Amino acid sequence: MPSSGSDQAKGISEPFWSEVEDQVLREIYPDYRALRRLLPGRTVAAIKHRVRRIGIVVRRHVWTNKEVLRLHAAYRDSVSDNELIKLFPGLRLCQIKSKASHIGAVRRQPSLVTFEDPTLDAIRRRSKEMQISFVELDKRAGTGRFFQKSCRRPSLKHIAHAARILEAQVGIEWLD
Repeated sequence: MPSSGSDQAKGISEPFWSEVEDQVLREIYPDYRALRRLLPGRTVAAIKHRVRRIGIVVRRHVWTNKEVLRLHAAYRDSVSDNELIKLFPGLRLCQIKSKASHIGAVRRQPSLVTFEDPTLDAIRRRSKEMQISFVELDKRAGTGRFFQKSCRRPSLKHIAHAARILEAQVGIEWLD
């Protein structure tokens, strides 16, 4: 019965697993019911041990306190998704966001883009102040996706609808 030298030193012996069995594990994992049917001489514990041993299972990441603090700081500083991935190498973005949600990290708010159009910028700022998302503003004002798309070309019609929703007035001021 082949086993690794370190296992022999520990007094642990491992029943021989054939290449065919290993291939079945690679193809069927993680369906343990199917694996038990296809490998009748193997217990669930043995199958779990073998998939860990041959590296099929992706190990679960255990978050350290330092990582949690770094995640809180990253969310507080509104870092981008790309920066989050760089801060936590080896983790997928969904894992990072899931942990942030689990620990109650303050949701990152992207900074408001300005368009050098004072009316459009004022509406977008006021919407943020009133905690009305651009999705909600578009929905209430019936402007399609105008404010969500961060359109640089102002539409007076859309601006007037949004101003009404945000309890503001649109006026004309002559420069002469």
